[in-house]
Amino acid sequence: MLTELYPTLKSSSTPQEHWEYVKTSMAKFIKQYCRQRGSWRQKQLKALQSKRNRFLHDQQSRVIRAQVLPTIESQISVLQKEITDILAIWSGTRWREHSEVSAGYLQRTIQQRQTSRYIAQLQHPSTGEIHPDPEGMQRAASVFYQSLYTMDEVDDDSIDLLLNSLSQNTSLNNDEAESLYCDFEINELRVAAKRSPKQSSPGDDGLSYSFFYLLFQHLLYENLITKIYNQACQDGIFPKSWQHTCLILLPKKGDLSLLRNWRPLSLINCDAKLFTRLINKRIINVAQSLITPFQTGFLPNRFIAKNGLLVRLMMEQAKHQQHHDTIGLMLDFEKAYDRLHPVYLSTVLKKFGFPTCIINSICNLFFSTQIRININGHLSSSITQHRGLRQGDPLSPILFNLALEPLLQSILRDQHFQGILPMLPPTIAPHLSPRPIHLKVLGYADDVFVFLHPQSDLERLDLHLSTYQKASNAKLNP
Repeated sequence: MLTELYPTLKSSSTPQEHWEYVKTSMAKFIKQYCRQRGSWRQKQLKALQSKRNRFLHDQQSRVIRAQVLPTIESQISVLQKEITDILAIWSGTRWREHSEVSAGYLQRTIQQRQTSRYIAQLQHPSTGEIHPDPEGMQRAASVFYQSLYTMDEVDDDSIDLLLNSLSQNTSLNNDEAESLYCDFEINELRVAAKRSPKQSSPGDDGLSYSFFYLLFQHLLYENLITKIYNQACQDGIFPKSWQHTCLILLPKKGDLSLLRNWRPLSLINCDAKLFTRLINKRIINVAQSLITPFQTGFLPNRFIAKNGLLVRLMMEQAKHQQHHDTIGLMLDFEKAYDRLHPVYLSTVLKKFGFPTCIINSICNLFFSTQIRININGHLSSSITQHRGLRQGDPLSPILFNLALEPLLQSILRDQHFQGILPMLPPTIAPHLSPRPIHLKVLGYADDVFVFLHPQSDLERLDLHLSTYQKASNAKLNP
């Protein structure tokens, strides 16, 4: 099909238009094939089972049975395995016992997932009215998320003050900066497609990583593929579908009629996620020197267990030394990823020495996304995401770490902020200096733990948090 499709590409169209044409045509073909295959599979399975039953009831010799029955049962097994594999994908089951083929179990798993995600009613954020009907819930969700993704003003002076806390040496060198926007080679793209999770949910185009892996192997499309990904990286030009996202809601604790108690997860088209996976990999390779060792989230060779151990040891130390004025404070940011301001993020990336083309590419992709919210299988009208990082995007965690870094550094470099002096052997905390150093803050992505010793530490922390909130649109939960 891909080979037959290639000659129909119009020479007057842009690479992005070609890409959308290929995707739309293949999605239509795949859906049609799957419907036909599903119908054929059910009919064939029913016919084979009937044939097997008739054969068992006929007076056939044992020799004939031994020759024919295994063939029929093998054909039945192949079809049943296809059905089971499809159900496993629908149910989200990543692990199954060896040879487990219980369609009933998988069907129950699907039903349990659907039940846990079912939204019975939602409160409209403006009127307070409770809506149990699909249209009312869609309107409530649209109003809530349009408000959440609408930018508040940020304070330029607060941004400057926060970024002044960063070391002058905290910046990418020329080689590191160039490594972020160098050309993608076709083999690099093929490896990325091959290593992507095959059972990951597709976006609203319905095309999986497996499809793009096959597409990337096709020699006719090599030039188109590299153009798409290099123009996205270097020029910030994307296929339209990369900026269309379906948002599903996952329940949290609390009153589930309130939209703030649902976690948004973006179902992004797989070809767009391949791009952000590639950019994420490049950023990870150069980000170690930019991010404090006290931030352990989503970086190679950094583990949350070290933070947990440090907190536990500090608790024991404070208890042993009877430091009753020592406080460990956990900061809880409201909708931490969803509130991040594009101006603040781009300014931070520029301060870290990121190339302008990469900053523009990231901001163009993240902050003009068209979102439709899935409420019990019904899609809302589109809203535009003007701020916030897409939860479910491979690039979001490292971008948030970079955005949070100025806050962590402002605390770490504050000479008037005392923290707590740990009495630890170097094997426990090798990232601490050999000489005594005060432990002030630990981070795991947006989970931030602060050590406060005298009363003045709390006042200094309040000052830093106020600056960060004015600079980035962040907001602490009360």
